[in-house]
Amino acid sequence: MAVSCSVHGAPRRGLTGSIVGDDKGKLKVKNQLVYRVKVDDPDEAKDCTYFDAITASGLPIVNLSVYSIGNLWIPYSICRSKSAKQDQANIRYWDVTCDFESPKSEGGEQDHQPQEKPESVDDVQPKIEYSSETIEVVAWKDIDGNEILNPVGEHFAEPTMRPVTLVVANLTFYAETFAWSNIADHGSHANAGPWNGKPRYSWLITDVNRSPAKIPIAGDPGDPEAEPPVPPTPDSELEVVQVSYTVKYNPLEHGWRESKILNGTKFRSAVGAAPQIYMDDKNDMPTTGFLDADGLKSETAVYGEWEHIPTLNFSTALKLPS
Repeated sequence: MAVSCSVHGAPRRGLTGSIVGDDKGKLKVKNQLVYRVKVDDPDEAKDCTYFDAITASGLPIVNLSVYSIGNLWIPYSICRSKSAKQDQANIRYWDVTCDFESPKSEGGEQDHQPQEKPESVDDVQPKIEYSSETIEVVAWKDIDGNEILNPVGEHFAEPTMRPVTLVVANLTFYAETFAWSNIADHGSHANAGPWNGKPRYSWLITDVNRSPAKIPIAGDPGDPEAEPPVPPTPDSELEVVQVSYTVKYNPLEHGWRESKILNGTKFRSAVGAAPQIYMDDKNDMPTTGFLDADGLKSETAVYGEWEHIPTLNFSTALKLPS
């Protein structure tokens, strides 16, 4: 049977912490808070286990609680582990060390300093971090705009590939609510209008994650001189959702649109005419040839574009830092 324990007094800062950088210029910061935990019934002290102490009422919860001490907190710094040690001088008391970790982020060391508690979830600034990713796409033209063709003017059976560097934006923010269905409703969607300085269809959401979190909310100091006086309210915790998006910017002119050469085994002799078989004039054999946007024969390659990915209003769905 579990032994009832509770936090005794305010937490204190731990004796260890770390700031670790990487070769991409990002930092990961770790902090500690130490809580004094007391067995509620002194007669049960000898039966108290580390698990009773480490799960005491009032302690941070792993993967849920955010770093908070006094009137300060560190946004997005989540409790990742806890350890407990019994006081050998008085076995009724335990010291529980809670380790908090901030996700890797850009910026300097000062950006990870504790700040004043927010008054609401809307006061918490979103975070955005940028990185890169390289993909390969078909290169139909060279850097001068000339089509890549063999000496007789045909496209190669195996197209030339070229690398394209995508910009990857990792966006994290808190929301009071975030339905699980938004993962499907927002994932694999392109931007319906301009977003983050780039035009429609240039950004694509590739990943959406949500996880519960508890953030501290500053109490109202009140106003004793008001009529009637407004009493102060204590600090509290608000259960929210931490939301993260991975969004990728495609720098190609057509962005995330599908782009293909228009060709086929049939063509139209006039706009709106019924399709007929595309014949090789020399050998009088069915063949494949270029088409224009109306389905008429074309002497050169014409490129068509399709918006095949559903769109989303990023300006309302994704919070950018102000």
